[in-house]
Amino acid sequence: MTRLSIIVVERDRDRALKIVDGLMASGDHNVVVIAEETGLARRIADQKPDIVLIDVADPSHDVLEDLALASGPMERPVAMFVDRSDERHSARDGRISLAGAGPGAADLLTVRALRCLQQADIVFFDRLVEPEVLALAQPQARRVFVGKEVGAHSWPQERIDAAIVAAVLQGLHVVRLKSGDPSIFGRAAEEIAAAHAHGIDIEVIPGITSASAAAASLCQPLTERGVTDRVVLATATCRPGEAMSDLRDLARPCTTLVFYMAMQQLDRLSRSLVAAGVAPDHAVTIAANVSRATGRSLDTTLARMADDSAAAGILNPALVILHLRKPGDPVAFHGVAGGANLGAFVGVVWPV
Repeated sequence: MTRLSIIVVERDRDRALKIVDGLMASGDHNVVVIAEETGLARRIADQKPDIVLIDVADPSHDVLEDLALASGPMERPVAMFVDRSDERHSARDGRISLAGAGPGAADLLTVRALRCLQQADIVFFDRLVEPEVLALAQPQARRVFVGKEVGAHSWPQERIDAAIVAAVLQGLHVVRLKSGDPSIFGRAAEEIAAAHAHGIDIEVIPGITSASAAAASLCQPLTERGVTDRVVLATATCRPGEAMSDLRDLARPCTTLVFYMAMQQLDRLSRSLVAAGVAPDHAVTIAANVSRATGRSLDTTLARMADDSAAAGILNPALVILHLRKPGDPVAFHGVAGGANLGAFVGVVWPV
C-alpha cells in the first residue's frame, strides 16, 4: 500500500535529499516535501527530476488542480513547496476543520459545523454528503469532491491528505466534511496524522452518527434499561484480504450490535454471527438512507437478511442492527410485542 510521507525542510538540503532518497528507494512511498524557502525547494527539485514540483507559494497556480493532474494514481513523488517567510502566509495561517456532516438531513448538522461551513474557503466533501448540506457553505467557498466507492477510489486517501495539506499551506480555511461522525469509521486518524506531521492546526467537529439517527428514526433506542446495557458499533468491511473479526466477544446478551458498511457482506456476517451463537431466526433490522427522504427499513431475520434485502432492493448506505436482549425477554419488531405473530412482519419494508 502506498504511504504518504511529508517532510518539512528548513535549511538542510542534504539531509532532506537523504530522507527523500530513502523513502523513494522503498518503492511504497509518495513523498511530499514542504520547504521553508522557495529557493531551497527548487534546488531540491533540481536534484530530483522525478519529483513533480508544485509551488504553493505562487498564488497564480491552482495547487489542487496541479496535484490531481501531476500525481495521477500517485505513481510519481509530489513535492509541494512554500516559502513561510512570505507575507501572504504569515498574515493568515491556514487551518483544518474536520467536520461531521451527520447522517444526511441538513437540519441534523451541528451548529459548530454549520459555522465552519459558513467561514470555509474550501470544502472537501465525501460521496454521502447531501447537496442540501453542501449548500450551507458560503457561496465563495470552493467545493472539491473527494468521495470513494468500494473498488473505485479516484481519490485515494494519500491524495486527499496531500490536497488538504496543499490548501492549508496556501493559507486557506479548509473544511473536510465527512458524513456521519468523522471519528466513527471515517478514516479521520489518517487526515489528523497528516496535519500533525507538519504542525497544521486541526479541529475535529463531531457529527450525529448513523446508528443514533437510525435509533431515532425507528423509535428503537440503542439501549434499554435492564434489557440492553451496551452498544457495539462495528464494521463488516475490513481491509482487502482481511478476515472479518471474531464476533464471539461482541455477540453477548444485553448488547445492541450495529454494523456499518455491511450490505456487501450479509451472507458472511450472518454465518459469523450464527457461529458466535446467535440464533438464525434472531430479529434483524436493516436501516437504509437514514434521515433522508429515501430512507427505508427492513425487518428480517439473521438467516434471511441477505435474501430479503436483495428482494427489497436495499443497498448502501445502510446499517444492520441486532438487539441481543436478556435471555427470556420478548423480541420486538417496530414495537410489536414478542407474543404477537412476528412472522407476519419478517421481510416487511417500512418507511423511515
